[in-house]
Amino acid sequence: MKKVVFNSLVVAVLTALTTLISCNKDEVSLREFTVTFELGDGVNAISPQKIKEGGKATKPEEIPTRSGYVFFAWYKEADWINEWKFDTDEVTADVTIYAKWIEENNDNEIGNHESDRILKIKATVVNGDSDIDTVKARIYSLIGFPDDGWHWTEFILAAVKYENSGFEMSFPAIVPDDFLWTNVTEGIPLSDFKAKWGRVSIEAYNSDGNHIGNFSLDGEKWSIEYMYSDRNFTEKGTTYFGFEFDCSYKKGWNITYLGYWQRTTQKPLNESFKWNYSAIAFCF
Repeated sequence: MKKVVFNSLVVAVLTALTTLISCNKDEVSLREFTVTFELGDGVNAISPQKIKEGGKATKPEEIPTRSGYVFFAWYKEADWINEWKFDTDEVTADVTIYAKWIEENNDNEIGNHESDRILKIKATVVNGDSDIDTVKARIYSLIGFPDDGWHWTEFILAAVKYENSGFEMSFPAIVPDDFLWTNVTEGIPLSDFKAKWGRVSIEAYNSDGNHIGNFSLDGEKWSIEYMYSDRNFTEKGTTYFGFEFDCSYKKGWNITYLGYWQRTTQKPLNESFKWNYSAIAFCF
């Protein structure tokens, strides 16, 4: 009789433990965490998401917009160190996901102090226009491939008056990494895919501040442009679409020669070039 009672007690205890464990599992499986999206000032809020532990947050369908900025991606930190991967990152606690924004245009001059500047240009324009008031040199940087396609940003290297059918300007000796871009085009034969660079456009503006044309350097056989690199690297070889590269970039400023299906570079920079002006065609 005692044995029967003992066995009944064991069964009862095991049943109770099983029930308790089962309840705890159910309780754990039902835990939810809040995913908050931080977009910054002046941006419409995105509703928080309730996600079960171990689940994945849903990427917002609508790409957020902000005046003067391009949305790039979602990140785990406010200072945009690690991108949040919606297809793999699991939610294990309350979390905030941060929107990364990049300015479309930045009219602040890089390296305002004369002592920080190098590569002085004294240009005589052979076919200028009386409407030209100001000349600006902009360095263009490819932001990358945000969700809504290609985006470029630009920063002013120098802004000077157009006088006596020409202009004088100088570029900063060092261009910060924030103003450069890493190549993302497939097929270009690079020796260092971490290299960053930016290419310069020199533009004409009238007295109202409107962009009315561009200036370009012309050589005997090549069109020419200025390019800044953050390190030494090369582009050598032929891409799958037939473009030939034979470029040896040095850290700092380079001149790039562009020919028919070819690109080459040269240093030093102390050559004399003919400058041309091309007006923008406006249609009314």
